[in-house]
Amino acid sequence: SVAVSNSPKSTVIAGDETKLLEVLEKLEAEGLFCRQVKVDVASHSPQMDPLMDPLLENINGIAPKENLIAFYSTVEGREMAGIELTKDYWTKNLRGMVRYADVVEELLNLNHSIFIEMSPHPLLTNAANECAEANNIQVATIASLFRDKPERLSFFSNVGKLFEHGF
Repeated sequence: SVAVSNSPKSTVIAGDETKLLEVLEKLEAEGLFCRQVKVDVASHSPQMDPLMDPLLENINGIAPKENLIAFYSTVEGREMAGIELTKDYWTKNLRGMVRYADVVEELLNLNHSIFIEMSPHPLLTNAANECAEANNIQVATIASLFRDKPERLSFFSNVGKLFEHGF
């Protein structure tokens, strides 16, 4: 199944490993760039179905609250109010397709031009760049940290990049 839509050039599929390897072989034969993602589970696919009921039981006490800043959900592909982030939302987050490209597209339509990836290592900066490129829009994508690099130095270096872009 389609697990993630990251950009017009990047899609992640998930499912049975044997079947996925067959798909990868066919894509490679057509000259398309593809690679197997090294993960232990096939999140955002039907393989998550057996976990749905136990997850619902374990997060039963979640009490969503109103958010103070805008929140764009890659589950729904739109801006959402914090009170909408119920236990059903979080189970859908595990099982449903990630709609990263839809959210970046929405933010581009709202004239956002700086994208900061807050993570221990950037995985989505290229996808944001590809979305902007497809819309002929110039953006700056900035990571917060990098794997195996000093955290403090990486963070302050990237804050410097924000400054270079006028922030």
